[in-house]
Amino acid sequence: MSFRWYFEFSFDICRQDKVIVHIKQITMVDQNLVSDLNKRADAANLVEMLKNVAKQFPGKAVFTTSLGIEDQVITDMIFFNNLDIKVVTLDTGRLFEETYKVLNRTIEKYGKQIGL
Repeated sequence: MSFRWYFEFSFDICRQDKVIVHIKQITMVDQNLVSDLNKRADAANLVEMLKNVAKQFPGKAVFTTSLGIEDQVITDMIFFNNLDIKVVTLDTGRLFEETYKVLNRTIEKYGKQIGL
């Protein structure tokens, strides 16, 4: 298993409560750290890898979900194991009704928020 690791920083510059500039920067993680994380990933199952990520980046790890079946499995692992990984999704306002139902059922089942 091999991963690419990035940190994403995003912030707004405001004037009188109006956003005048939105800055987004993606910074690649140090390659030595990436090598170490990939070695741990090779030796771990997915739950263990998620635990390692949560431990390595406390309060900073984010999982973006499409709410598809594959992502629901990972969301279950994060929520069931109460990992310090924020789960978010992109709501375009044009999602299928079924997708919103999956989102709401997931929130109800785990009692945890999914950021929009």
